[in-house]
Amino acid sequence: METEMKKLDLVGTADTDVEIGTIHNERMPHSLRNLSQDEISDLNRKLVRKIDCIVLPIIGILYILNYIDRQNLAAAKLQGIMEDLDMTTQQFATAISILFVGYLPFQIPSNLIIAKISRPGLYICVAVVIWGSISAATAAVKTYGQLLAVRAILGAAEAVFFPGAMYYLSAWYNKTELGKRIAALYIAQQFGNAFGGLFAAGVFELDGKHGIRAWQWLFIIEGSATVGIGGICAFLMPEFPHNSKILSPIQRDLAVWRIESESGAAEGTEKESVLKGFKMAISDPKLLLLILCNLLSQAQGSIANYFPTLVASLGYKGNTSLLLTAPPYILAGIVYYGLMWYSDRKNAAYRIILACIAIACVMYIIPMTTLNVGARYFSMMILPFASVGPQLVLYKTINLHLARPTAKRAAASALVNAIGGTSNIWASYLYYAPPQFYTAFGTLMGCALAFAATITFYRWLVRRENKRLDSCDPDQIAKVIRGGVTEEMVQLNWRQLTKQSGVQPDGVSPVSAHEQQSNLASVTPDEMGDLDLDTAWRTILDGHSQQHNSTTDDELLGIATSNKRVASVFLPEQSVSNIDVTLQRILATETDPQLEVTRMQSPQFNTLGDNLGLSSMCSPCGWYSGESPRLQDDWNISTAQVVRGVELFFIHLSSFLPFIHRPTFDSNRADESLLYGMLALGYQYGEDPDDQERASSGASLSLRCYHQSRALLKFNNDEETLGNPQRVTTVQAYLLLQVLTMMYLCGASSAYGLKIHSKIVTLARAGGLMQPLPAQPTAAADLDSLWHQFVQNETHKRTCFAIHQMDALWYQALSVPRSLSHLEIKQELPCATDHWIAANSGEWAHKQLLLRQTGPPTQFSEVVKQFLTSSSDLLTLSPFDPYATININQFLISSAREVSGWSTITGILSTDRVEPLRSSLVALEPFARPRGSNSDPSQASLSETTWETAMIELQMWSPTHTSGIIEGSADAVLYQLTDHAPSCEFLCESRISDLLQPHVDWFLRYLDVTTSPETEAPWVLLYAYKAFMIAWQLVRRGRRARTQIGVLKVAYHSCPS
Repeated sequence: METEMKKLDLVGTADTDVEIGTIHNERMPHSLRNLSQDEISDLNRKLVRKIDCIVLPIIGILYILNYIDRQNLAAAKLQGIMEDLDMTTQQFATAISILFVGYLPFQIPSNLIIAKISRPGLYICVAVVIWGSISAATAAVKTYGQLLAVRAILGAAEAVFFPGAMYYLSAWYNKTELGKRIAALYIAQQFGNAFGGLFAAGVFELDGKHGIRAWQWLFIIEGSATVGIGGICAFLMPEFPHNSKILSPIQRDLAVWRIESESGAAEGTEKESVLKGFKMAISDPKLLLLILCNLLSQAQGSIANYFPTLVASLGYKGNTSLLLTAPPYILAGIVYYGLMWYSDRKNAAYRIILACIAIACVMYIIPMTTLNVGARYFSMMILPFASVGPQLVLYKTINLHLARPTAKRAAASALVNAIGGTSNIWASYLYYAPPQFYTAFGTLMGCALAFAATITFYRWLVRRENKRLDSCDPDQIAKVIRGGVTEEMVQLNWRQLTKQSGVQPDGVSPVSAHEQQSNLASVTPDEMGDLDLDTAWRTILDGHSQQHNSTTDDELLGIATSNKRVASVFLPEQSVSNIDVTLQRILATETDPQLEVTRMQSPQFNTLGDNLGLSSMCSPCGWYSGESPRLQDDWNISTAQVVRGVELFFIHLSSFLPFIHRPTFDSNRADESLLYGMLALGYQYGEDPDDQERASSGASLSLRCYHQSRALLKFNNDEETLGNPQRVTTVQAYLLLQVLTMMYLCGASSAYGLKIHSKIVTLARAGGLMQPLPAQPTAAADLDSLWHQFVQNETHKRTCFAIHQMDALWYQALSVPRSLSHLEIKQELPCATDHWIAANSGEWAHKQLLLRQTGPPTQFSEVVKQFLTSSSDLLTLSPFDPYATININQFLISSAREVSGWSTITGILSTDRVEPLRSSLVALEPFARPRGSNSDPSQASLSETTWETAMIELQMWSPTHTSGIIEGSADAVLYQLTDHAPSCEFLCESRISDLLQPHVDWFLRYLDVTTSPETEAPWVLLYAYKAFMIAWQLVRRGRRARTQIGVLKVAYHSCPS
């Protein structure tokens, strides 16, 4: 099965349309980080418009001149040059092809130069002036030998332009824009051809004036025009984006970042030498296939060199023949734009190439089988775009598939064009048997069929690379890297067949699993495991018969239960013991999904959402289409609805989202968007008090509040609150909507939740949430004022940490790149929970005295640093309990990965990063080893949650993720442990620990024969360390197995502790 993402065609692009988002990463310039989504989108549109108005017209005009000066010899043939220079047909073919003797070999060194110089615009324009001078000098030739010499030199001068222009444009335009701009060049080429024919017809009237033949006037006029226009463009043409003078500083930053965010370093920032880039290019197997494809495609495109001759075979002479060449070129220009518009919009290349090849083959047959003038001219109207069209897609593919390093792309572009262009040399000798040209059209048809076979094989090759990248298998990814994809491109989630790691309008990587809108009816069992939580549950609940035919109930059960771990870690603690029964009931039903949802919300049916703390995950909200929000001016929510919704929110969600202070919260004075967000979440846990008789009334009210909150946020433009104290409430409102959409809703609404994440981070930075509030003197030193100041500061801090928590959640659960580093947080640690929930200023003051800390406050980043660099007990650190104990683990685990260089792409560590991660994991040991036998309940809870976290972590280090390096996968066992063990006591009383025994034995044997475990692969060492943690829990809980005691000792001594 192929999902919608994998059904995309040959060229991978970022589906950004014309806008760019605000996803934050370390590459994003500081000048852009504080801009809102709308500001960046508007800035991007203005930037592209400016590039289109300045860069593209200049390149288009120069390309017209380039093509006219290269092809004017074909028009000169009709004006008597063969007779004047006493040339035969074969000699004229040699004069045509000799240009490529200079044109082809000079492209490679020229493009390697242009990749390293800082002024490519001036370099190209100087070449334009040189070839214009040479073209004008062609009028002075007197013999066939002189013509050959001038044509060879002209080819060397023109070699600079076309590959250089392709490289130059790819430095300015991103992947969704480049195709249409390449099409614009070819449109310019076709209009140049049409204009050249019309111009040559006009010049024909000058024959004999001042003793100069018409073909000489042609070279003089066209060459002189090229020199003049090239000189003017030298002063107008900008350089690379990073040093362009036509852009403002912020536009330069955006222009560079647009390219960096797609495939790596921008032009002018990489250090690879030209020779290294050339070596990398020729060692990439994809390049060899692209060269062959272009060789065959250029052979078909050679028809342009002889198009006037083909039209003349219809029986027309002189001006009439030249005029008849114009309409096919004009039609080709229009079709080119249509092809590339479709290619950019649909990410299509393969189907376009095959369609053009099929049309071309039919058009080759027509002139070979008939002498009818109408039929032959019809074929000649179609042949220019059918023969040359595939080249547009090929040049786009080259610049996207061989994008980085830039030196490699420059060499690859030149190599493809240079070697492919050699077909123009031998193809020039095919057009010698008019009017039906059997040899020419027969050869071109053979080239077309060979081209189709080659591009099909190329498509298979890049699809195989994508599968290797998707496998997350280090060995498979290493093969792709050896095949030419850089590590940086892998880290940017590079794909050659799917939508890329570009930037979405709302600021999220377009390849995130949460945005896959796949055809669920065609999902196979093997691919069901790749679906995200939202899609998997919708698959279960849809109940389509076609879905059940392709996926078994057991497989569906596995999909949903495999996602429970993440929810059980990050959501409020809820019972998970009935999940199997719940899912089996869901799978057993064949009723209408909407009706089943209503039934499932009854008290007699425990839903999957209830089991995971998401009671309305399966509510009718999940079926909502996610239309654009609009204010509901005619709706006034009742007081009873507000009071009940706020109560439900604080009962069920305040422990998970503890940044709204319940004692001081006043719904009458609260920000409306925040209030409606709270109500939307609250009514996921209860019914509408004004409509209690109707089933699912709470879910319906929740959905209405959600859209009202979205509409209010959209209505209250973010820019107006940039320096406003209400900025914190705006961020809080967005956070509530994000939690609601990502954890309770489905489809488009769920995608909205992920898309606004970068906006939340941007707003938080702009509002200064990462730093403490400046000290503000109170108007009076009364207790209430001090308490309210404390609440304001704590709200500020807790909102910051909630954003950090969401960032860690999406990273852990969905592998979405981190937007926020723990090093960026300069806040002090939030206070203890019981201190935060003090009901009044007196209770707060009492707790303040009892829990008063000595010494200066500690910042979060400093605590992380202490915790990761020592093995001291956590109790020695400052209190930190804003989100319950289990979330501390997630803070520390994600921070440990961030510090130690963990790669979510390959699932492995570089060897120089082993020690930092080992130290980080050792620092977690106090969680698993509580001091004393009579631990208090909170300490026992801490131990148990840490143990379950270790279970989850061990699952992540399993052989599935390490290419089977560790013999005997423990995945099945760990699956049982993680999903079905409610407590350590359950393990000790069941046979699950016996299932673990073979794997413990294997580690014991491994450690017996390995003298220095730290020199082994990092995942083996850490897998052993995790096994030690499990063994410790089993022993501590009373198991008497000697083998487990043995592995405890050996593993303990083999790891630093």
